[in-house]
Parts: sequence; structure tokens; C-alpha cells
Amino acid sequence: MLCCRGVFMKNILMVEVGDWEQSQLYDTFINQQAVELIEKKLCGELITPIYSLESAERYVLSFNTSTALGGRVEVQLRLLCGNTQSMWYSYGRWGAGEVDNCSIKGQSDDFAELVIDELRVKPGVNVTGVQFKAILTRKQELDPSPKLRCITLTNVYTPKKYQLQAVPEIDYTVPRRSQMVVPEIGRYICSPTSVCMVLQYYGEALEPLEVANGTLDSGANTYGNWTYSVAYAAEQGYKAFVYYCRDKSELYTILSQGHPIIASVKLSEQSQLRGAPQAYPHGHLIVVCGLTNTEDGPKIIVNDSASPDEAGVHRQYLVEDFMNVWNGIIYIIEKE
Repeated sequence: MLCCRGVFMKNILMVEVGDWEQSQLYDTFINQQAVELIEKKLCGELITPIYSLESAERYVLSFNTSTALGGRVEVQLRLLCGNTQSMWYSYGRWGAGEVDNCSIKGQSDDFAELVIDELRVKPGVNVTGVQFKAILTRKQELDPSPKLRCITLTNVYTPKKYQLQAVPEIDYTVPRRSQMVVPEIGRYICSPTSVCMVLQYYGEALEPLEVANGTLDSGANTYGNWTYSVAYAAEQGYKAFVYYCRDKSELYTILSQGHPIIASVKLSEQSQLRGAPQAYPHGHLIVVCGLTNTEDGPKIIVNDSASPDEAGVHRQYLVEDFMNVWNGIIYIIEKE
């Protein structure tokens, strides 16, 4: 159980420096903040112990790194099912900046299949544990070492049915940015635009196109890789990870901790989320800025980057509508 700013979160495993003491190290070492390469080594590995894990339908992995000058980190995991184990599933070689970050297709065995950012467990498989591997590389001996600060894995289940209730009054002033004003790729960059808005909320001088270029998954040809989106935020010096709210009322507790969050929604018809600028049949990310109670019922305050202009980004949706189209997935980006 993870304690995030005082909030206990049940559906996540987070492993950090203090959890890596029993790891196998190959040309790497662990300092007080991260694992990194031994001086002048171009490549090294960390293989963690096995951690107990609750079996789930799906898992989403996140990692927080600091990379520079061509440094890369590749994070892999394998599942344990009793006395048997899966293949190593790789999330591709990650690096900051406009580099070729690429998820890997065709990773499937008898246990699970990795589809971009989501590890889908096959029917009948009972997961009991997980193990992580990190491969760190750099181009030149004198280049700064890439650093791995933490790895998280969230369990994903079929969401629990939500019971409508009054909500706490919360409203964070988040900068408003429209993805639609970005030439050529605007229709596809809801995730990086949402990440950009939250980072701007913290004072970072970034633009949606810059974040989009830094989060592009060239392997899947998408800007919507959840793992890469939070990895980009982490490169700016934040703790960032994907989390699944098994109980949707967790949203209120997490949102009350002092910062906005990013939520994943999907709706085949615009009427499913009254007031939305359009339908999102393939999924969409929005910034959740707050909550309010109105005569029409509880509403969620959002920045929806699919608005055709920035004036229309800030909106309110009925909580009842939102809960029906939200899949429980959020990005949490917070100061270290």
C-alpha cells in the first residue's frame, strides 16, 4: 500500500531506492536517490528482488528517470505465477528530449501480452509476484549517467460502480491550453497537452508541442503512451506515475491533496459527457482541476484540451456523466 502525500493507495506497488537493497547490480550502484552507472561504464543493469503482487486483469507500469546527453533507461518486468515465471516484457529504451522512444510490439506469452503501455493478463493466470529489470546505457564514458529513481506498477480491474454523492469544493487554477491549435498533430496530443498544463501549473515553461515531441512513442506511432507521458513529467524533476482508482471515490481524496490530476475518459457519443466539445471513441485525457456542487448536481471542473480554442478549455461536467466515461486511470504528477 502506497502512501502518497498522506493518502493510502491500495492498487499500486512503488519500489524506490530503499527497496533495492537486495537487488543484483551489474556495473551499476545505488546512491541515496537513484541507481546509476559506475564511472566510465557504458551499460549496466539492476535486477530487483521478487515482490508480492495481487493478481489483476491488467497492469500499467511507470518509471521515473533522469537522462541526459543520450543516456537511456530500459525498464522490463516479468510476472511470477507460483513456481513459474513469464518472459521479460520490455517498455522500450527511454530517454529525455526528442529521441526515438519506441515501445516494442509482439511481446506475448502464456501469461500476458504487453500492448503499448498496458500489460494484459491472460484468462486463468493467477499472478503472485513481479520482478523488475533496468538496463542503463550512455554513449560516452564521460557522459552523465542516466538515473532511475523509482518504478511503479498499478493493478487494473473492472471499475466498481459509483454512488453519486456531494463533493468537496476544490478548484485549482491550471493554465488553459488547447491541443487543437497545434498544427498537423493537434488532434492526437491530448495526453502531452494535459501533461503540459499540469507542469505549467507548477511553473514549468513548456509548450504542448515540446511535450508532444518528448512523449512520442514511435513504435506505436502515438502520443498517448501513458508510461511515456508520466516518464516525461518525471524528467522535469517530479514524481509522476499512472494510478488506477479501483474505487472511483478515491478521486476526491487524491484531488484534495493540493494538485490537479489527469484522467482518462472514453465516450462513443458526445451526449455521454454533456458539455464536452466532442466524442472520444478512442480515449482522451483531461486535466481535473476541481469539484463543485451546483443546483444541477455535483460537477467536476476540468481543462479539456479538445476545445477548439483556449477560451473554451475550462469546463464543468456533471460528476454522474464523468464517472460513467472515466475508466479509473489517472496520472499523478507531484513535487518530489
